[in-house]
Amino acid sequence: MSEIPRVSAIIPVRNGAHFLKTAVASILAQNCDSLEILVVDDGSTDDTAQVAERLPGNIRCLSFPHQGLAATRLEGIAAAQGEILAFLDVDDVWAEDKLRLQLRLLDDRADLLIVNGYTQLQRLVETDGDTMRFENWGEPVLTPSFGSALFRRQAIEHLGMTRTHEHNYDLDWFMRARELGLRLCVHSDIVLYYRRHSNNMSNDHNTGKRALLLMLRESLARRSAQGMGGVSLPPLEE
Repeated sequence: MSEIPRVSAIIPVRNGAHFLKTAVASILAQNCDSLEILVVDDGSTDDTAQVAERLPGNIRCLSFPHQGLAATRLEGIAAAQGEILAFLDVDDVWAEDKLRLQLRLLDDRADLLIVNGYTQLQRLVETDGDTMRFENWGEPVLTPSFGSALFRRQAIEHLGMTRTHEHNYDLDWFMRARELGLRLCVHSDIVLYYRRHSNNMSNDHNTGKRALLLMLRESLARRSAQGMGGVSLPPLEE
């Protein structure tokens, strides 16, 4: 019987064959000895599945009919074997020491369920055939992002994951986690490079703004129902 991996890295992807090799390479560069990668194909119509099958490393490829990002992440979580869960959108990349830094934080504090680092935005500046070049854009930022965080499985199981809020889904989940008091800390290291290009889901600004307002309204309603109306969430722990 093969050894159960400690870390499961989940890549949800729809028509992302062009980005997949680079995303997987950034995970393999972590040099984590106990790691599996799950490429979860959300009904792609390009050659995502074929590209995934040719990649090196401990990779499992799962294919499902198109359901959307939130549901595709759920499929990956259900299949993951690790006690630590990590996520990467196919068009982004991890910093080379993301897992080392964040696993150390979890190892040092048994009470922590979630750690979240900083994100460096990048923008596409040049395309040459199959090669794309990105450059840093602005200062690093702290965002509630699945890609910049690392989770103990208990965090996901305690809170659960819904299929709502396809836009601003990450923020919605983090808000729910903080409302329930799940122990989370942030650190100032850059762990994720968020790469902007013409096909980003976040380019749909109007839909994103409507989803954000709905998510905030629901968060306030939940807090009010718990007797927390008008009370701010506690500061993030560093």
